[in-house]
Amino acid sequence: MATYIDANTRTFEAGATIEKNRLVRLNAGVAVKNTTSAVAIGVSRQYAELGDDVPVDLLNKAGTVVVTASAAISQGAVVYRAADGKVSSTASGWAVSVAQEAPDRARTHIQQRPQKVAGLTTTP
Repeated sequence: MATYIDANTRTFEAGATIEKNRLVRLNAGVAVKNTTSAVAIGVSRQYAELGDDVPVDLLNKAGTVVVTASAAISQGAVVYRAADGKVSSTASGWAVSVAQEAPDRARTHIQQRPQKVAGLTTTP
């Protein structure tokens, strides 16, 4: 039976180690870091190890989320999924959001607003 959840954040069991501020997806009902070929459901709010509970900001939430960038990204750039649960401005099929600020180097966290991006591919 499906359950309706009206919340911006949901807690999942971690299926592997997940660093804070990484895109995550579900795999067999547990949260794992997203890849370049999967559709993310949200962003981890804290570090978690296998079996831990990890709160996830859902990508359809109102407001912004903070996520780890794989390289420098310009403010206002369209952001795509990248390896290891990070985001990049390099187009890789599915646009995740628009960068609300610009990190100056890799591994810097950026604020982004999850949204559908008009005119871009939104399917994996």
